[in-house]
Order: sequence, then structure tokens, then C-alpha cells
Amino acid sequence: MEKLYILIFLLTFSSIQQIKGQQVYNIPNNLKDSNRSIKDAFTIANQDTKNLTLFIGDHKTLNVYIYDKEMNRLDELSSVGLPNRYDEILGYIQKENRTILFLKHRNNKEFGAIVYDFKSNETKEIQFDIKFKNEEFVEVLSKNNKFYIISVEEKSSKINFYEFGGISYNKHTIHLDYNFRIERNQPQTLHQMLSVSEGLGSNLEIEKIENYLPVSVQMASSMNKFYETTNGFDLSLDKSIYETYIVSVDVNSYEYQIHQFEKPKYSSTETFYGNSFLLDNNIFQLVANSDELYFQVINRESRESLKKLTLKKDESIDFKNSPIIQDKEGDIYAPHRELEKTSKFLRKIDNENIAISVYKVGFGYQITMGSYNEIKQGGPMMMGMPGMSMSMGGGFGLVASAYFSYSYGKSVRIECLFDEQFRHLDGKPRKNIFDKIKDYAEVLQNNDTAETVFEWNNDVYYGYYSSITESYRLIKF
Repeated sequence: MEKLYILIFLLTFSSIQQIKGQQVYNIPNNLKDSNRSIKDAFTIANQDTKNLTLFIGDHKTLNVYIYDKEMNRLDELSSVGLPNRYDEILGYIQKENRTILFLKHRNNKEFGAIVYDFKSNETKEIQFDIKFKNEEFVEVLSKNNKFYIISVEEKSSKINFYEFGGISYNKHTIHLDYNFRIERNQPQTLHQMLSVSEGLGSNLEIEKIENYLPVSVQMASSMNKFYETTNGFDLSLDKSIYETYIVSVDVNSYEYQIHQFEKPKYSSTETFYGNSFLLDNNIFQLVANSDELYFQVINRESRESLKKLTLKKDESIDFKNSPIIQDKEGDIYAPHRELEKTSKFLRKIDNENIAISVYKVGFGYQITMGSYNEIKQGGPMMMGMPGMSMSMGGGFGLVASAYFSYSYGKSVRIECLFDEQFRHLDGKPRKNIFDKIKDYAEVLQNNDTAETVFEWNNDVYYGYYSSITESYRLIKF
């Protein structure tokens, strides 16, 4: 028995292992300054240097470790963090020996940063003088070693950009000279398009989408989606019953374009819910109520219609490649329920959370149509620093957010396979990378903490903290 324990010990502490064919790295957390369990971690995968920066938070400090692409440790440093209400990580700038981590205050109006200087082996905590008064936070971008905080002014179509090249910033404003509409022909501002009612007030609804990843029904159900582009971003707006609007902004020149695409079905006397998804310069639109469904694909440049489908409640769904799936409440690993009738599927998606998501696969596209019902856990809560529970914002940790949303969401949906010309294909949907990670995590049976998922050097990694070895484990998929 003693020999067995020794063997287990040696296997656990080896720096590189093979588990079920996956490469595994064990990263010691030697800066840990608390006996409490580690609950939170996140990463920065630098596309220029190919280095990996791992942040591990304990009760007292935020510990940072930098590794090269061969998993050799290059640097390490700790910070005591910002005041406890700066609890959402937004993004970063990495230049030479400095990493700047940007954070947002819980009130959505103030911002700060932690500067890790690995050359001087010092950290600096900063609270910026940005204080939103008549504007609301929209999103962020980390691009070309610059970081952008984006807001919209209340009751207007003015977008503000706070552009950081380091710890100082410049402010830019663009005014969208455009009248949007939701119902009838009453003009609406961008702020009105982004707002949703919540209790006695309202909030902005924007979901940041990485469309090269599998996107859950929950994330895709947002009426407003933010997609990063080469020069800036696309913002799609689906609150209108008539059309989808796409606002494209270039953050290099601060110029913009607005395009609208008519939805495949709308009526002033009947209620239809609709949504869209952007991928490969195409816009995918889905509109439905309890009686019928309409789906179309349009090329954004030529405006050519590439595909159209209609479905009535008394028809079979001949373009689906999966059963009608309804996730069960409770344990995320519980088997789902399958529905039989088209009419029941249409009744289930006849609501404002209707969604379509599209994922590029080797033979073409895997398209999910459905509706989001509720969320058991919408993503990892991150970074337990002093008195603080920190979460990853929409501009940071997108792979992890997409994975947790995909794994924990509750939805009704069908999966459909199409080739590159959008001809329907036979066969079963393939397991994607998130399905494989979910299968792996299930075997751990909740023995993992501080879970994260990220992309690094063209591979996807699943990470979790082992309290037994006091190390962070990374598994390459």
C-alpha cells in the first residue's frame, strides 16, 4: 500500500503527464498566501509572444505566473488587488515586461487597473478618473496593444470610446446619424435599442460573441450581439420586428457604417419573435411563433439570399439532425428530455429568448435553433480577492464564458447540419470541443475548483485547481 501511495504522489507531481491521451501540466502555486481553498483562476494567452499568463486568486493576493510556449516559467508576481467593489475583470494590455489588468467597479460607472511590472518586481493599483454620469457601459476591446472601454450616452446614439495605450487614455465620440425602429415607424436611439426593461428600471443587453467557438442558446438569445472584427467590431441589433441592424465601427479611424436586413417574416397583426447570428460574412436569421418558423441566410455584401426554410406546426422537421432536445433542470450532467411534435417545439420557442447559433465545422455548418429558458450558472465566478468575488466581463475570458454558458444553460433546441452551399446533410451532429471538455469534467465528479477554459497557440485547454497537490492543472484538448 505504501508503494502505491508513493506511485500516486510521483504521478501527481510530474510536470507533464498523459491522461486519456491529453497532455497535462501541473503548475505549482508557490505564491499562495492563504490556507483557504482556491476558487478562482483565469489566463491571458498572448498572441504575439505566445506566452501564457496564469492568474490564481486566493483570499489575500492575486498571484500571476508567466510561462513560455514550452511551459517554462518566466516570471511570477503578486498583487493585493483594488478595493473590493472593483470586481469585474475586463481586459488587459501586455507590453514587454508589463501586464496591465483592467477592472470595472460594481456600479458600472468607475474603472481601475492593476499594473504588474516584472522588471522592477512591483505592482501598482490605479483608480481612473472615469466616472460615468449620463452614459452606460456597453463593452470593451483589447486590440493591437490597446484597450477600449465603450459606452453609449443615455437617450442618444452617441458612442464614447476611452482608448488606453497604457495607464493613460484618450476619449473619442461618434454620433450615429440614424433612426432605428422597433415597432411601427417611431424613431429609436441606439440607447433605446440596447435597453431592456428590468423591474422598475432598465439595463443594457449586449452579449459578446466569439463566433469561431460553439455558442450556447443562452448567449445567442441576446437581442444585441457584439462581434470583434479585424478593425473594430460589429454590433447586431434584433429588437426590431422588421429588420436586423448591423453597426460596424472601425476603432482606427472611428468611422462607422450601418446596414439593415429585412427579417424573413413580420406582421403588424401577428406576433413573431426573431433573432440573428453573424458568421463568414453571412447573416443567419430565425423568426418564429407557435404556428410557423422561418429561417434564411443572406450574404452581407451582395445581399444575395443563400438559403430559405419554412416550417409549419403540422409538418415534420426534415432539416434537423438531432431530436428536439429539452435540457432538464438540476444536475448539468443529467440526461436531457426529447420532444416529439413540431407543434410543441414551436410553442417552446415562441418567446423573446428565441435564438440561432452557427458553428463552422469541417464539412460546413452546424446550426442550432431554439430558445433559452433559464440558466443554472452563467459562467465562472472569478477571483476571490480581499472581501471580493470577481467575475470575468464580456471583454475577457470569452472562451471560458462560452464554455460555462454552453455547459450550464437550459434550452430547447434542434441541431442541423448543412454543407458550405447550405444544402442539408444527413448524419448525427458531431461532438464539439466543449462537449469533450464537459465529458472530461464529469469524470472529476466536482473534485475540481477554479475551473477555466481558454485557447492558447491554436489549442483549447481546460484548467482546474487541485487542493491536494496545491497546483493548477491544465489539460490540452
